[in-house]
Amino acid sequence: MKKILTFLAVLSIFGSMITNIFAQEHKCLHDTIYSLTVSPIALPVAIPTKGWNYDSTSSTELDFLPDNGWNILDNYHHKNANNGFSNDTSYWDLDNGILKLYLKDDSITTLNGSYAFTAAILKRDFINFSYGYYEVRVKPPYDTTLCSSFWGIEGSGPDYREIDNFEYFTKNLHSNIYHKYDTTSAYYGEQMFFDTSYLNTNDWIVYGFEWLPETYSFYINNHFISSRTFDNSCVEKNFSPIKHWMLWIVNWVYNSDPLPPFPKVLKADYIRIYYLKTNSINYDFYDNWSNYDYGVWHTVRLGNAYSAIINDNGRHSVWATSGVTLDKGFEVSLGTEFDARIYK
Repeated sequence: MKKILTFLAVLSIFGSMITNIFAQEHKCLHDTIYSLTVSPIALPVAIPTKGWNYDSTSSTELDFLPDNGWNILDNYHHKNANNGFSNDTSYWDLDNGILKLYLKDDSITTLNGSYAFTAAILKRDFINFSYGYYEVRVKPPYDTTLCSSFWGIEGSGPDYREIDNFEYFTKNLHSNIYHKYDTTSAYYGEQMFFDTSYLNTNDWIVYGFEWLPETYSFYINNHFISSRTFDNSCVEKNFSPIKHWMLWIVNWVYNSDPLPPFPKVLKADYIRIYYLKTNSINYDFYDNWSNYDYGVWHTVRLGNAYSAIINDNGRHSVWATSGVTLDKGFEVSLGTEFDARIYK
């Protein structure tokens, strides 16, 4: 059987970048906008780790709440949310591992004011590591008057930082990272917009956000979509942790009010957070592929005296600090994704 070897030429398979608009006033005060058309939306691949290790202490499979610090907040307030938040079970439901967050046309008076709409929000504080892979499986409401997103925030004033794993906001779906540059409203960041006409609104979608010291990447259904690199003179290489993460549905303060029918529903299956395992970073990997443990190694060698045939239609990454050697007998079958990375 004929085998092929690919190093994630995924954009040629799943889509292409069609627009690149760049505007800059200051080297740190710019926003690069990309429009991505991705077709088809492939089904999730079999291997979910992507070279990362599942963090059981901060992830939630949503079998119950509260779980690992994830809970439904009461009386939460955000300046851009034109609705109140409640932890009353009439605004959320957890059944058989599926969480439903509702936005209803119920008026509510909280410590922060009175609102014509009420919603539920899932939040987790004090996730104390930064670089990693953040993944959520959701079925958002495709309502252009609302905002639904999985995102993280940290700091205030000139130290404000934000990451959006995904944000379906006023007709646009995007992923972005930015921080506030000074005490004004100036921001530095990168965004990737996605054409939602290619999404089947009846399908569950897995959104993935890979955050590394100099780049971040956007994934849909565990397939690589695109990456962006940010300027380390503006965003520190040792970016401090984004501790506060939320999954929400809100009536955006700058938009018109949502129209019936109500409630609006955001469904979620899980939130999974991964980290890189570096305990083998000073060692070399020479062994059978089946023994590869998705950690960071000094060098990696696949093939030659060891079996390295990868054919499970999954998604695989190998990480090394000094080099990766692909030797005789290394094979990746059609439909299986593989990439080799140098970890700095």
